Amino acid sequence: MDPGSKQPNTLSVSELDRRARFVVMFLILSGIFWLLFGTLLALVASLKMHLPDWLGTAGWLTFGRVRPLHLNTMVYGWASLTGAGVALWLLSRLLKVPVMLRGYIIVAGVIWNIALLVGSIQILAGSSRGIEWLEFPVSTMVVIVLCVIILSASVLMMLVMRKVKQLYVSVWYLIAAFLWFPLLGLVSSLPIFDTPTVQAGMNWWYAHNALGLWFTPVGLAAAYYFIPKVLGRPIYSYGLSLLGFWGLALFYNWNGFHHLIGGPVPTWFVTISISASVMMIIPVVVVAVNHHMTVVGSFRAVIN
Repeated sequence: MDPGSKQPNTLSVSELDRRARFVVMFLILSGIFWLLFGTLLALVASLKMHLPDWLGTAGWLTFGRVRPLHLNTMVYGWASLTGAGVALWLLSRLLKVPVMLRGYIIVAGVIWNIALLVGSIQILAGSSRGIEWLEFPVSTMVVIVLCVIILSASVLMMLVMRKVKQLYVSVWYLIAAFLWFPLLGLVSSLPIFDTPTVQAGMNWWYAHNALGLWFTPVGLAAAYYFIPKVLGRPIYSYGLSLLGFWGLALFYNWNGFHHLIGGPVPTWFVTISISASVMMIIPVVVVAVNHHMTVVGSFRAVIN
């Protein structure tokens, strides 16, 4: 599956998994905890849509606080922590090197969880930024981003010390995700975006890119790894996989501004975003065709 050839003194897959197990399971189990907590918040928010007076005397359990907290715990708790764990595991296997800075990652993971807890209390207490996907106060968001930067350092060290000559497409997606997300988080926390109109632009730039340049690359990397692995055959076209990667990298980062159609922003600003959104048909179709053609004739194996 991996086009890169092994070099001497390469550790076995079982040994790589053994070394990565504690770090990966810590991140994934942390994510599962926030999944359960976020699901409980979602249930409360859903019930309050039908029973608006339920818990109405508790200000910290109003819909306007529970719903944003549900979103943020799912985004930065469940999806981010679990995605980071899966990404480190995949990179260790694909690059044939152990996960680097494991002790630092555990410390970063603990701090990340504490930041989520503090941020949750802040939102319930009414200290939300009031920006969708960025309800956590700036201080909490910066701490989370710094924790991700530690993981990014580990990822880059693994890349430098890799035991393969060529990089499989999953590696491209994962390396890019760990470079893009810290940039998104730090830029969105800058005080220059505090004015209303500029803040709206930053909001949708960040929200769209957090989805498309953080979660999507991790998901696609996993798909590019597991589909060929399950089927026991190589990906249909490596060229198409790279076209899909560069299409995502070039077009997705402009997409968020189409949410501001009719808003107080320059027309060209929104027009560029609409054009880039249309161009996203390229990576979407390319990835879909590549995965479909890989699975053709073996759909039953994927289902089973």
